Amino acid sequence: MPKSKGLPKTGGRKKGTPNKKTSEVVKAVKAGGVTPLDYMLDVMRKPIPSEAEPAVKVAMIGLRFEAAKAAAPYVHPKLAAIEHTGKDGEGLFSIRALIEAVGLNAARFDVKP
Repeated sequence: MPKSKGLPKTGGRKKGTPNKKTSEVVKAVKAGGVTPLDYMLDVMRKPIPSEAEPAVKVAMIGLRFEAAKAAAPYVHPKLAAIEHTGKDGEGLFSIRALIEAVGLNAARFDVKP
């Protein structure tokens, strides 16, 4: 019998619960000892040999940069965009008020109110 519209969902899997396949993959990766994130961090931290050719050094720096870029979202959270506004959604300050605050005449700068 179909569920009536407007009623909340009942039963089933809880939100965020991994399925069997995902759980198996996570266990296999952990059993291997090195996760992809660990590997990327290892590549990023690996020292560049001082005796390496200049072209090899440049390539290793590029590889380390790409590893750092790929690992960053897993280590550092993204910052949310914040819009800075003042009272009633206006700007934090007006150019006219700023010019007058430093003791200048706003009329000299052709600033509209």
